[in-house]
Amino acid sequence: MSKLLCVVFICISVSVALPECSNRICENGGLWSEWTTTEACPTECGSCSKILYTRKCLSSSLADCDCKGESSSLKLCNTQTCLPASARRPCCKPYTPLKIKKTMQCGPLPEEDTDTSKPCCPKGGLWSSWSGYIRNYASNGWERTRSCLSGTAGCQCTGSTVETSNKCPCRAMIDVSDKVKRNLKTFPLSVDYDGNSCTARQNLEYFNNVPTQIVPCNAWKNYLYTAAIRYVTPNDKIVEQRVANCLALGQKQVSLFCDLNSGYWRLVSNNDEVVGFNLINLILSWGSYVL
Repeated sequence: MSKLLCVVFICISVSVALPECSNRICENGGLWSEWTTTEACPTECGSCSKILYTRKCLSSSLADCDCKGESSSLKLCNTQTCLPASARRPCCKPYTPLKIKKTMQCGPLPEEDTDTSKPCCPKGGLWSSWSGYIRNYASNGWERTRSCLSGTAGCQCTGSTVETSNKCPCRAMIDVSDKVKRNLKTFPLSVDYDGNSCTARQNLEYFNNVPTQIVPCNAWKNYLYTAAIRYVTPNDKIVEQRVANCLALGQKQVSLFCDLNSGYWRLVSNNDEVVGFNLINLILSWGSYVL
C-alpha cells in the first residue's frame, strides 16, 4: 500500500506495509482493497474540502465472504494548516490547528485507525476458488486455475495459479451398500473409469438366478422386470432409479460423466450428482426374494 506524504505542497509516494490479517478473514468482515480516489482536492489546505473515496470488496466472489462496511466515503483532503502568508485563515470551521504526528494539521481528524475493515494482508494471500477443470491437449491432462484476490491490495499470494492432473479429476465413487440396501441385498460397486474421456460405466447383472441368489430383475414397485439402482447424492440423499428394462436385448449399463466444476460424477440418465451407487439385488436379507 502507498500513501501520499505532503510537505509544503510537495507530494511524494511512500510505501506503507499493510498489517497481517487474522486467518478468519470472512468471519471478520471480508477483505477490502485500499481506499482510492480519482478526484482532486479543490482547496490547498485547511481541511476545507472532502473528496469521494471508494474501495472494492476483494473477497465477494468467495462463498459467505462478503465485506462489512461502506464501499464509498467522503474524506477530508489537504488537512495541513494554511500558511500565514495565505489569504485563508489557518483552518476552515469547525477545525482548529493541532500538532498531529509532528506536523500542523487542521483537526481533530477522523480516527480512521479504528476502522477494523481497513486493508490488511492475509497470511499467504487470499485466493479465488478454483475454476472447473479443462482439458489440456498439449499435456494430455487436465488443469484448473485460480487468481490472487488480494494482489490488488498489495498482498501477494503464495502458491500456484495453475493445478494440473494427469487423470480425470473427478473423485472415485464409493460403495454405498450400507446406506441403500435397507431390507435387500445389493451388488458391489465395480465401475470402469475412462480417464481420456472422463466417463464411467458399470455393466449390470440382469439375469435372474435364484439358486445363486442373483435376482437383479423382477417386478419392482411400479416397474416390470427392471434393473434398479440406489445412489447417494452429495447432500446425502438416497435416490432409487430404474436403470434398464430387463426384457430388452443387450448388455445393461449405468453410464456417468465427470462434472469438471464440482468434481462429482453425474448420471447420464438424469444429470444427478452421485457419490456412489449399488445395483439392487432383490434377494431379501433373510434369504427370500421379491416377487
